[in-house]
Amino acid sequence: MKLLLYALLFGAPVWAQGRPAASLIVTHANVYTVDRQQPKAEAVAVIGDRIVAVGSMAEIDPWRGPEIASMQPYHAIDDGRWVEARIGHERAETSYAWRSFLDHGVTLAFGTDWDVAPLNPMLGLYAAVTRATLDGKNPKGWIPEQKVTLAEAVEAYTLGSALAEFQEKEKGSIRPGKLADMVILSDNIFDMKPEAIRRVKVETTIVGGEIVYPSRSPQSAEQP
Repeated sequence: MKLLLYALLFGAPVWAQGRPAASLIVTHANVYTVDRQQPKAEAVAVIGDRIVAVGSMAEIDPWRGPEIASMQPYHAIDDGRWVEARIGHERAETSYAWRSFLDHGVTLAFGTDWDVAPLNPMLGLYAAVTRATLDGKNPKGWIPEQKVTLAEAVEAYTLGSALAEFQEKEKGSIRPGKLADMVILSDNIFDMKPEAIRRVKVETTIVGGEIVYPSRSPQSAEQP
């Protein structure tokens, strides 16, 4: 059976005409049904744990909602060293295409993919805005037209990721009534060269309004 999962999440519960948007859409599939008039289909729409529609691509298309692509920026500066030799330049151009996604109205949800990639989100932000590969061979960016701005990268890590897990009303931005999840950084990342972002440190972490990682005092920092 040939099956392709549509590699995007659909985050909004209701679309413009009032119909619930699917949380998952399966396309380009061979789906066998118990309907004698339509024993086979090529697409399925799912909401939660329930199949809500089965049919052709055209029949399932109305169930689409806002599209969210889950991506990990660090992979571009790591994989960019070797991926073109494996899959070719043409495929590589469309494999880490953050700018193209945004320009076509797709919401980005950034993550780290730890422990495959480093957990530090500062490295992810650095990767998103510079695309400078780890080997130093692309200082101006590997496939630089796919860079995003720092503001876009921060939103992808915060509100975009909250949208991807259907929790945009609880977290993802600093608003009254939302969880007070935030960090205090050692420097203002919006007031420095992009290359310096990777050296920024987290001094304080607040989760649900509670400090879970206080900054170290100068005295304790000097101790081994």
